[in-house]
Amino acid sequence: MNKCFVVGCLNKTETLFCSDCLVNGGVYKAKSNSTIENNFKYHSLKEGQQQKYEAIREKAKELAYLIDAVCPHSREKSVAMTNLETAVMWGNASIARNE
Repeated sequence: MNKCFVVGCLNKTETLFCSDCLVNGGVYKAKSNSTIENNFKYHSLKEGQQQKYEAIREKAKELAYLIDAVCPHSREKSVAMTNLETAVMWGNASIARNE
């Protein structure tokens, strides 16, 4: 027997979660967390957001072309491009999640 996987639950269990922490035949009964709810829901496009997304992508594309032109083909260049794509994604997520 192990302790239940839920933080703060002291019940013993043979599975990941004890029966007190499960609902609907085995689905974990999570406490509501507004950040998790916001980060894992669909965010419909709101007025003015499309222009912000495009502005971020255009500036990133400008930097991508500069990196492509001046950096030698290398692992580091690939990492720079990947991180630039990541920056665009998180910038757009910031707009989607918080406006």
